[in-house]
Amino acid sequence: EVPTASQGDSIDSVNAATSGGISGTISDEDSGLPLPDITVEVYNYPAPGSGWQLAGTDDTVSDGSFLVDGLVAGLYRIGFFDLISGTYVGEFFDNVFDINNGSDITVSDGAPTGNTNAQLSEPGRISGTVTAEDNGDPLQGIHVAAYRQFSGGWEEINSSDTLSDGTYVIGGL
Repeated sequence: EVPTASQGDSIDSVNAATSGGISGTISDEDSGLPLPDITVEVYNYPAPGSGWQLAGTDDTVSDGSFLVDGLVAGLYRIGFFDLISGTYVGEFFDNVFDINNGSDITVSDGAPTGNTNAQLSEPGRISGTVTAEDNGDPLQGIHVAAYRQFSGGWEEINSSDTLSDGTYVIGGL
């Protein structure tokens, strides 16, 4: 059905009646506390071969809630990213790191699709010491990298070089 406007109607009131949205709450995985200032990005796949395209964004408020509205009815995927503090690992709904593995969210005209919640965690880290095989002496300047597997292969996600004592720490995992 094509929306119509009567005299005195605003364009926003007509658009609101013919669009939906996605809402939810983001919290800390360990404490359960709400997370403000998390960027929420909603993507759609409008046509075969077009790839995922950004359809809307919002930032969570003090109670961790968000609302991305003005979306046309259809299927969407949503990501949650800590772009302000960098404390938390970003993810896509429902707890995956690749948009292609994310869960579809159905948006209908009218009220927003609710309970699209996520719990974000702080990144992990890997640490260790690199030593020479023959005498056990620490090795300085050795590049150590952490990789993760995704749908298309492997990608480096972070790295570190060893210090003079052979130690390294790779964070942000």
